[in-house]
Amino acid sequence: MNLRVSGRDLIQNHLTMSLYNHAAIWPDRPDLWPKGFFANGFVEVEGKKMSKSEGNFIMMNEAVSGHRVFNLDGKEIVVGWSSDSTRLALASAGDLLDDANFSCEIADKAILRLTTELEWAEQMTSEAGKAELRHDEAGAFNFWDRAFDAQMDLAVFKTEQSYDKMRFRDVAKFGFYEFLGFRDTYRDACVKENIPLNYNLVRKFLRNLAIIMSPVISHFAEHIWTEVLGEEGFVCHAAWPEVTQPDFGFVRS
Repeated sequence: MNLRVSGRDLIQNHLTMSLYNHAAIWPDRPDLWPKGFFANGFVEVEGKKMSKSEGNFIMMNEAVSGHRVFNLDGKEIVVGWSSDSTRLALASAGDLLDDANFSCEIADKAILRLTTELEWAEQMTSEAGKAELRHDEAGAFNFWDRAFDAQMDLAVFKTEQSYDKMRFRDVAKFGFYEFLGFRDTYRDACVKENIPLNYNLVRKFLRNLAIIMSPVISHFAEHIWTEVLGEEGFVCHAAWPEVTQPDFGFVRS
């Protein structure tokens, strides 16, 4: 067994006994023992333990396709988002032994954010959109091109590290929110300098976004991959982006 994921309340009983049992049954075969455990805390909703009496007990089916309204401490909350917006909010809720806090507001905003990003991607990759972009290769990049390129590599680097450590809140931070923030900065700089965005960097941005966030916002990523970029196969089968060691000094500048 490579990895077992369980609750933190089972560390002192089930998980510990699992180690003892494997060692007792296969004392001379440590290759058959569990290779890793990952324990997490409980899930809260809006900072409170889920409770049917409070109304903040949310089932997965109603989270992704249902519709229900409940009041919590005088605040009206509407349940019913989408699969991707729910998963993004869950990823942002917290990691490790701390209790994760599912925020309905983050799920609400995720719907708008994903919709806005999809519209932008379709606009940039349309024939009209591509005609308005520059098509310079890497050797002809200006300062803002090189900065954006380096920032994307840094985000991919940090996101991979976060996946390896199973820190999914950091995955959402580096692979989605900061990644989009780098694009926004690049776009604003190009507008200020009155120069078009670089088509090759826009495509790299969309391609990398789809790959590094496909475990979290799977449907969005697959749509970007196949329908917007026209890539073959499924994005979940795509190789992780190859990036050079980020130049941290240049990114900070």
